[in-house]
Amino acid sequence: MNDVLFFLTRLVATATSVGNVLGLLWFICAVVALCGREKAKRIAMRSNLILSVVVLLLIFLPVGDWALVPLENAVRTQLPDHVDGIIIIGGDEDARVTQAHEMPAMLDSARRYVGFVKLAKEFPQARLFYSGGQGSLTPLRTMKEADIAKLQITELGIAPDRVIYEGNSRTTYENAALSAAIAGDDIKKNWVLVTSAYHMPRALLTFRQQGWNITGYPVGYFAEGTIGLRLAKGFTHNLYELQLALHEYIGLFWYWLMQYSGALWPN
Repeated sequence: MNDVLFFLTRLVATATSVGNVLGLLWFICAVVALCGREKAKRIAMRSNLILSVVVLLLIFLPVGDWALVPLENAVRTQLPDHVDGIIIIGGDEDARVTQAHEMPAMLDSARRYVGFVKLAKEFPQARLFYSGGQGSLTPLRTMKEADIAKLQITELGIAPDRVIYEGNSRTTYENAALSAAIAGDDIKKNWVLVTSAYHMPRALLTFRQQGWNITGYPVGYFAEGTIGLRLAKGFTHNLYELQLALHEYIGLFWYWLMQYSGALWPN
């Protein structure tokens, strides 16, 4: 993926953030309602009413949970009897916070490390691989995700020389492609992919498209697993889950369109 395309995809992802879109629409409606012509004011007031209903739904109904269920249920863990290699994809490691406090800083991806280390100890003969560079538009030049990963994985008891670190990838596609370039013909052996459950469908399709013989090991579930009527866990939590799901659904379509993956949905 070239730099211009990477920049555009990150820009679109920021612009289409659920919270940003809701806030921007509400602001525009408020300005029009105050300053617009009479007809425009009526439209703005109605639009604000619709936005208020949407916010109420996000406060009380687990819309984000519902959106994540299909993604998180798409891939079930079926480990092969023999595992030749285990690869973990980096996530939301924060280089600036890590550097400021001199300890690994991350959010959801922490659960990926737990799963990765569990498998590493379960299959001590397996080759270990980390893939993750810097997915931010404003990266910190002195530290990459791979540097934080090395700190965290070592703290969890895995010897540094046992893991190969790929630190230049910025996207899931680059995770698969750059890691394949390093692993070579070994990608045809039995590999296990560790990433968040909501991210697994796109990641697994992308790695397989690059020729990896790989099985998914999804971790870090958010949703309860079924679409049922229940109270939401809170507005901000709902927004966060909805944004994760929206990002992945758009990503699945985009990767299929760009032929980074071989299908829209994993079998």
